Amino acid sequence: MLHIYNQFPISESTLTQTSAGDTILFTDNAVYALQQSETARRLIHNTLKHINLCASKADLLMRNIALKDIFKEVAIIDDVEPVLLTDDNPAVKSWN
Repeated sequence: MLHIYNQFPISESTLTQTSAGDTILFTDNAVYALQQSETARRLIHNTLKHINLCASKADLLMRNIALKDIFKEVAIIDDVEPVLLTDDNPAVKSWN
């Protein structure tokens, strides 16, 4: 399943709604959750055990978040790749 998060902050209970093999796409203000901090590290570290994390490059750039400031395990995608993510994941859930 593809989960699309666009709001910040993101609660741990929201992340527990994912299953092994799922993908999360962080867009809009949700990209702030990927910045390296102790809280984010704990949240992301627990999540990385079973899912794929992606972030919108455009949303990172619009918020002046440098690629070096986010977790290296996060895949950065351009504007075309979300369409490919929906092809790979027949079910999509948006967390607005």
